Amino acid sequence: MTRRKSLPKLQEQAGKLLEMGKDFLRQQKEKYLQDMEGRLQDLQKKIAAAKEDLDKAAPEMQARLREALNRLQQQEEAAKQKVEQIRSATNQGWQELKKQLDQEQDRPADPKK
Repeated sequence: MTRRKSLPKLQEQAGKLLEMGKDFLRQQKEKYLQDMEGRLQDLQKKIAAAKEDLDKAAPEMQARLREALNRLQQQEEAAKQKVEQIRSATNQGWQELKKQLDQEQDRPADPKK
């Protein structure tokens, strides 16, 4: 009889633990999303500044500034895609996506960028 009474209690505890895990994943995802959105905003500010610099630059500097602006715009596009991936990820998908994003951040940056 004791076993029958303890089974529902164990199931209830398991359910609570599962919910706590889901809540943790949601919080983790939200924090990561806020971080990525902050990085995206920083890139957008850099792009705006680069455009201003390009407009004011001497002709001999404009080619270099255009290259830098293009790299920033590519980074912006990649960041937008990552933000969208994070937003649309399920809890299980988020865990896999986070591993991938963390691995990308651990890789050395391309020296051309």
